[in-house]
Amino acid sequence: MFSFRTDESGADIEHSIKAIQKILKTHGQVLATISSKELATKKMILAVSPPVVSLADLSMSPQLKEKITLRVRRVPYWDLVLAILYHSPRSLSYDDLISISKEIGKPIAYDWLNTEFQRTKYRGLVRSEEIPGSKKRNYSITETGRKKAESLFRRLEDKTSQQ
Repeated sequence: MFSFRTDESGADIEHSIKAIQKILKTHGQVLATISSKELATKKMILAVSPPVVSLADLSMSPQLKEKITLRVRRVPYWDLVLAILYHSPRSLSYDDLISISKEIGKPIAYDWLNTEFQRTKYRGLVRSEEIPGSKKRNYSITETGRKKAESLFRRLEDKTSQQ
């Protein structure tokens, strides 16, 4: 560990600066590679991070979007999550799910995603994938989840045709 002492007037600062310069002269190249490696890792992670997905990015038809938004109060969170994942071009993070649900008009709370979303009775509807270099996860819909989402779409269609 390297340290030095000085007071507010900067007494003996020249000695400390000379010591730092000597360390940099002797070990400067090694120190430069450390910061360069950290920077390269950060750049790589930023380059790999996918952009945020919005409601407009989903392959959901305008008619289905309208049906969901008209009945948004009666659409359970799980059905909403499955509908979003069903039409998503890629797997989504919690942040993506929360953002898209806000756009639809029924914001899903992080607490709900962190509890109800993880319950055993829903196992098999959504696949969880690790994000390399992160503690976060991405979620995509399974075949079982797709079938459940399709039944929601049929129910919404039936309710529309009954009106």
